[in-house]
Amino acid sequence: MTKTKQPVAIQPGQPVIFDMDGVLVDTEPLNEQHMEAFLTSLGVKKPAFDPELKGFNSQTIWILLKQQYKLQQNIDELIAQARNHYLDFLKSLDQLPAVAGTRELVEYLDSLGCKLAIGSSASPRRIKFTLEKLGIARYFPVIISGDDIARSKPAPDVFLLAAKKLDADPADCIVIEDAYNGVTAAKAAGMTCIAYTGAEHNHDDLSAADLIIRDFAEFTDSLKKDLEQ
Repeated sequence: MTKTKQPVAIQPGQPVIFDMDGVLVDTEPLNEQHMEAFLTSLGVKKPAFDPELKGFNSQTIWILLKQQYKLQQNIDELIAQARNHYLDFLKSLDQLPAVAGTRELVEYLDSLGCKLAIGSSASPRRIKFTLEKLGIARYFPVIISGDDIARSKPAPDVFLLAAKKLDADPADCIVIEDAYNGVTAAKAAGMTCIAYTGAEHNHDDLSAADLIIRDFAEFTDSLKKDLEQ
């Protein structure tokens, strides 16, 4: 675990907002496979999905991809088709690649009475499917998706709306993110941000986060020790 600016500790009852992709489930490689297959099905030759689009909502992504690949379909049609394709792809897997240690962290925070929320750019259906597949849906009474906001990350909208739904002051909230856009959004919302950089394929600049961690199990253990002191 690497501290970047100041000690960060999660207190009992504190509101904690989790990003989903890359934090709870390691979907980045799967999303790239799906997007390249889907773009190929639309007639794009040798598509390459830009990882810098990570964290944007569907509207933003498909506006950019429509322009890049000169796609004829309208944006709403592209979003609907891509979401169905991706969800079918995920459902075909025996299991989803959960990020190691996150379930234990979620369960521990729940035991502390922390108010938990999801703040993700994913679609509502995919968030619901993922949380249920991981067996952690019951821990997140508040879920904010990319469809719930006008501006996607790096704008702070998703996290500010999550705080509002949690009836929490943004300054009291902690965000757990894995992407540059997500960290930027959390800091723009005036929140403390913990960034996870443990995935080998994650090369985002997370230096603006208040704390950078590489292992969720180690982080949970440190929280337990801090609270026992």
